[in-house]
Amino acid sequence: MLCHLKSYTTGRNVESYLNRGIAKNKLGNHTGAIEEFNRALEIDDECALAYFNRGIAKRMLGNYKRAIDDCDKAVRYDPHFALAYMYRGIAKNKLGNFKEAIEDYDKAIEIDPQFVEAYMNRGVAKGKLEDYRGAVEDGNKTIELDPKCALAYYNRGVAKGKLGDDHGAEKDYNKAIELNPRDAYTFVSRGLTKGNLGDLKAAISNYDKAIKLDPHFVLAYMYRGVARNKLGDEMGACVDWRKAGELR
Repeated sequence: MLCHLKSYTTGRNVESYLNRGIAKNKLGNHTGAIEEFNRALEIDDECALAYFNRGIAKRMLGNYKRAIDDCDKAVRYDPHFALAYMYRGIAKNKLGNFKEAIEDYDKAIEIDPQFVEAYMNRGVAKGKLEDYRGAVEDGNKTIELDPKCALAYYNRGVAKGKLGDDHGAEKDYNKAIELNPRDAYTFVSRGLTKGNLGDLKAAISNYDKAIKLDPHFVLAYMYRGVARNKLGDEMGACVDWRKAGELR
């Protein structure tokens, strides 16, 4: 059961504390949100929504173990809470527990076979375990369900690159950039792929775009320096590497 909505003596109930906590979470006041969810749980200590949302706040504060504890309680009181399984998987992923994270994503997908974010995050976890074919398959499913998800194309491109499919990776990065032209990471990844394909000038052009989007992107300077050095531009390479060193 998600929650019992018991009336409090002041007229407030669990739902009002939940709403206040969710609002504070959205505003970035995660500590304040936790206080609201604590109050909700003082009224109803079996409220899955309160545990889940408190877990999100704790995750945003970097407290992944406690976030997992709260998601444990959320799924205990509501075993069909797909979102809680998914977010518990994200917290486990942050701790490097990729196999356990995949188990949580599997459970979320079992409950909701159309759960786009669960497929996408499972693909990322599979990539961490070097199951790149599995990562590509999850990327395929994510894109099937949400063809406009730029991050899904990016993630699938990374997995294809790991499998040596640079042309396939390039196509995915192209699509990701078409959908989200403001992501510097995608330009760097496409730059690396262009370099792998022997087009160093195009690689540099991608690093240029990444740096324009994020002038403090250390890796973009480093990789551009490598590409310039390979093209015989030793002075340009040194300038980039020096800049990267300053930004570290």
